[in-house]
Amino acid sequence: MLKILAPVAGAMLLYGCASGIISNTQKQINGVTDALITDLGKIAATATADLQTVESVAKAATPPDTDGYNCAAAAIMVGGEIQAVMTAAGTPQAGVLTTAEIASLFQPGSAQYNAAKQTLTSGCAAKATDVLGAAGVLAAGGVVGAIAGGQVLPVLAAAP
Repeated sequence: MLKILAPVAGAMLLYGCASGIISNTQKQINGVTDALITDLGKIAATATADLQTVESVAKAATPPDTDGYNCAAAAIMVGGEIQAVMTAAGTPQAGVLTTAEIASLFQPGSAQYNAAKQTLTSGCAAKATDVLGAAGVLAAGGVVGAIAGGQVLPVLAAAP
């Protein structure tokens, strides 16, 4: 088991401070690319200030874009949760077991993954419908699919 975790842990530590930690972790663990995992990495990499500007623009619109504001707020919340995990892990004592814990947190089906997905889905459902219509959201694979395509939060599509 350690022989399997060591290369993954080593690679993850190299990417630990990089913006794509979650998507890289996902690819290294099981080779599966998941839209939400990719977006969580983008949200973590996207400056909170930029998403706060999205909130301000949505509030300044006439009439205010409540749906856009709620979607940006959901992305900020998920970004804060990701940042909290990365901050907690960023100690000199962090090693292979810490890296394995980070890798396990955002795997599809985990409590953290499901919570992030639910936050984004509930926060962005109305905005996704505003932008794409119900049929468009369905065609995109749901709200998370629409977010992944950068159709709901364009700021995510522009992130590295």
